[in-house]
Amino acid sequence: MKGLPKVLGLIFCGILNASTPAFAHSHPLAESLEGPKSAYTPILLELAKNWAKSGTPREFGPALYNSLGGNPLKMVCVATSGNSFYIGLKQFMRVQAPLEKVEAVLDDIAHYKDLFPDYDDIHVISRDDNYVLTYWEQHIPLFFVPNAKYEIGYIVDKSNPNLALYRYQLHKGDSLKTNDGLIIVEREPGGTSRYSEFDYYDANWGVAKALGVAKIWRESAEGLYASDVAVKIKAEHPEWSYSKIADDTAEILKKYPVDPVIQPCVP
Repeated sequence: MKGLPKVLGLIFCGILNASTPAFAHSHPLAESLEGPKSAYTPILLELAKNWAKSGTPREFGPALYNSLGGNPLKMVCVATSGNSFYIGLKQFMRVQAPLEKVEAVLDDIAHYKDLFPDYDDIHVISRDDNYVLTYWEQHIPLFFVPNAKYEIGYIVDKSNPNLALYRYQLHKGDSLKTNDGLIIVEREPGGTSRYSEFDYYDANWGVAKALGVAKIWRESAEGLYASDVAVKIKAEHPEWSYSKIADDTAEILKKYPVDPVIQPCVP
């Protein structure tokens, strides 16, 4: 942030229209996705399968999503042994809007560039029922670092009307080496939703390594924090402009810096 790249963050979600009368599920949640696998690929796959089958795992109970000191998003960093540049972040928040409102934001790919202004291009390459292949080009504001370009494949499961799962994985990219992610949106009584996100990725950091491990972790965490909060704000205030959402997101991030979150994972 502040003139430095957000380091390939904002690996994101939805793309399929939740309002489609007959949402097709020809691709099972457990289907193997094309692209590089990592140690986290089977871990997230198992988590997704168990969540879809049995509901919220005990360690992700409702209390986890309560605001802590006013911070709308809880983040937990996950270190990878032997690779301090491997980013792992878990994110949890409660959205004061029903599941359908959250899905509407995640599914509105036409406005992703408005919601996530660090990107020059985001579009769908192809889709086959509940499998979608997308293209992302992230603007890197350093003249000696080219934009990050990559493709992400998604399997979306909305077979349960109270639960939406988005499992995604790197298909190919010029900077990213691996990326595994999972987003779960759950309906709560009273018209609110629980939002969980898990992101693990490694990259060919190149000259960015000169910034240091702490800077790369901070930029990555800030990018993911900002993207989640933007989704929350848009779902809760669909009438707000994207510029107001961006301003409010920046203020919230300023108020709740990510340094305490990443500290346990930065050597």
